[in-house]
Amino acid sequence: DVYYNSGYAYQAQGCELDYICQDAYAVINARASYLYDPWGLRVTVFGANLADKKYSASRLITDFGANQLLAPPLTYGVRLNWDF
Repeated sequence: DVYYNSGYAYQAQGCELDYICQDAYAVINARASYLYDPWGLRVTVFGANLADKKYSASRLITDFGANQLLAPPLTYGVRLNWDF
């Protein structure tokens, strides 16, 4: 899946300063699963933020600048599910 955001301002006043705005970004995620039905075993490989895009998950604007929390970087792994 792909998530695209065209950018936005963190304050109602708009983008008068660079740190008040989030630039446009796109995040690409993927996953694939295989189910072995006789055992009820599902194996899933996944990847999130495959382009390793750096963007703010949240930003707090103060009189002294901006405090921001960056979104998770490239993340990948394997997930096992067993239904019994």
